[in-house]
Amino acid sequence: MTFVLGNAPYDFSDFEIGLFGLLGVIGIYSSRWSGKTVGQGKENLVAKLCIFLMLFSCIPLFFAQQNIWVYALGVLMSYFGLTAFHVLNQNLVYRIDLKARSRINAVYMTIYFSGAALGSLGAVYAWEHFGWMGCVALGLGFSIGILLIDRFDFKRMQKA
Repeated sequence: MTFVLGNAPYDFSDFEIGLFGLLGVIGIYSSRWSGKTVGQGKENLVAKLCIFLMLFSCIPLFFAQQNIWVYALGVLMSYFGLTAFHVLNQNLVYRIDLKARSRINAVYMTIYFSGAALGSLGAVYAWEHFGWMGCVALGLGFSIGILLIDRFDFKRMQKA
């Protein structure tokens, strides 16, 4: 977010970028919705919607440097999808063993934050070498990876 908003054409100050970051509040609604929906046994619905949002958020994000409202739409889509996916994943890993919940959470959160750090590192590299389009391509690549993992997992579950 800082890369796009801190440079032309927006040239936002740190304070303005922070205010724009308040779009992350969508995560409150996303986590509430996904937790409720997963609780109803609709894990696949949540997963499909998250994948859809992650993939298609790349379209408005592609145009981020041309229109702030389109960029905001892409940010909202990706925030909603990421937060709902996080809640879904937590629900799924906690089912592994209720007695080992603390250990499972420690492992899950370590992997989660390590992935976020690697994603940030990749975004900085993409920005430095390819600009905003490189960042969007990286996000699209990760989203396609999620789609492929979902397809593989779905096929594996059908065979079982």
